[in-house]
Amino acid sequence: TLNEFNAAFIAFRAEMEAQTGGEGHAIKKIMELVGLVGGPSRPPTRYVPMTERQCQTLSELLEERMSHTFPAFQTSG
Repeated sequence: TLNEFNAAFIAFRAEMEAQTGGEGHAIKKIMELVGLVGGPSRPPTRYVPMTERQCQTLSELLEERMSHTFPAFQTSG
């Protein structure tokens, strides 16, 4: 459900914010996964590369939510 997605995404964003000082990394990675260019996050967010686990988690969250809304949706990552 949308509420489950929101709860999982908010938890993911909180993890990224604790790691980097901002939520930009999560937003930029979503843009990448759907084929857009997000570019680097602006200061004061620290650049800390996402771990493989974080990338996989975000990809799975996005793919699950989008497949309910757009059945043909698949992330490129």
